Amino acid sequence: MNQYLRKWKIEIDGKPYLESQHEGNLRVVFDIDVAVMNAVSTADIRIYNLKTNTGIQQGSTIRLHAGYENNCDVIYSGVVTNIFKERQGADIATRLLCRNGAALVNNQRGTATAPPYGAGVRVTEIIKDLAAQWPLALEMDEDQFKDDPPMSSGYTANGDIPQILDALARQYKFSWTQELGALVITKDDKERKTQMFEVNLQTGMVGIPEVTRGPSGMGVYVTTRINPAIRVNSRINITARFSTFNTGDQKWVENNPDLSANGEYNVFTMKYEGDTHGDAWNLSIDGMRPGTAPVPVNIEGGALVWGKRVNEEFRNKVRAIAKEQGLDPNWYMAIMAFETGYSFSASQRNNGGGSARGLIQFMPDVAVELGTTSQQLVLMTEVEQLDYVKKYFARYRSQIRSFPDMYMAVLWPKAMTATLDYVLWELGTSTNRQYQANSGLDINGDGKITKAEAFSRIQKVFEEGKKHAA
Repeated sequence: MNQYLRKWKIEIDGKPYLESQHEGNLRVVFDIDVAVMNAVSTADIRIYNLKTNTGIQQGSTIRLHAGYENNCDVIYSGVVTNIFKERQGADIATRLLCRNGAALVNNQRGTATAPPYGAGVRVTEIIKDLAAQWPLALEMDEDQFKDDPPMSSGYTANGDIPQILDALARQYKFSWTQELGALVITKDDKERKTQMFEVNLQTGMVGIPEVTRGPSGMGVYVTTRINPAIRVNSRINITARFSTFNTGDQKWVENNPDLSANGEYNVFTMKYEGDTHGDAWNLSIDGMRPGTAPVPVNIEGGALVWGKRVNEEFRNKVRAIAKEQGLDPNWYMAIMAFETGYSFSASQRNNGGGSARGLIQFMPDVAVELGTTSQQLVLMTEVEQLDYVKKYFARYRSQIRSFPDMYMAVLWPKAMTATLDYVLWELGTSTNRQYQANSGLDINGDGKITKAEAFSRIQKVFEEGKKHAA
């Protein structure tokens, strides 16, 4: 029964702020994303009915403990980047948007200053030095790097530590993130030695696990009760009688007949969701089988939908990006076809007269976040702009489990991991403006536009694109 006795605590600037016994009229809702492949973890925390002077400021550090009786610990540690007051009915919500990792203010990114490394240095030695200079505790299994040769020409590691880690990660195929004050380094396709956690009905598994990442079932998406001991470098072992399947375009690809969700997985991303006045608190895990990597699904013959509308260089670069990100290249093509009105033009303007531009209709603020500007984007060639398409989807890769999820990354990111019946916009609510702008998507005329209804237009673009495949 202790599994169902919830506990929580919030600390601000290292001091206790709120905890379970303060609940009463207070309500806390949290939504947290942590991914081993992302340098940044984010949290959206809403506290209802706080006093006017909350004592929380932009830049305050925050730690959220959550779990159940005898198993409650920190699940998020970061910095408050924005604070909003929002009215929801009779309640006032103090909304805290938080980030940790490389997106923190500059003096918390970490700077490396060291003499050049000589020939023969191993990447693990450099990573250890970077962690010490940040400073952060380091969690890394050096055995995962045993097959990587020493650097024959040495290495220079000076400047911004996150940028150095990004460069090393691309070269040596590892992922890194900051989690709870530690620098976590792991190779997603290698076996791990970290603690194994059993996930089944007896340990709190919710619903049915979903098999993902291709017809061989190299991935899984499963939900369980919050267990703060599970980390992004942990392992899970799933035991379930039934499974659901999201393994690609079922019309083109045959699944392994023995496919199931049962077995061992490396934790890849985690999503915590909880409401002190709502249902049970859950942890959703996206995992990959050890020793494997995601393989994108393709249509017959390797041709890409809408491929005849672009040149071979463009098609090859889309395939390369898709392979690196573990997604189907046809998904990129269908989304870019729709967003550009089938022109695949780097300078395509928003048809509704907005300020978005380019292959996936980059907004000006998004362009800046990606390290460029709208003006620079429209002057690029289509092949050059694909680098920023890649950067954009890399920000959301941990939440893209399906074609609908990938389209939501462009249209309405908060719906990425939601089910297909999730309501994006509803008539007469706070999303009325978005509903009115997309009212043609309300297929059943019920005043609500669901994720499935919004995705239906992209599915049609995908199907039509097969006639123009190359």
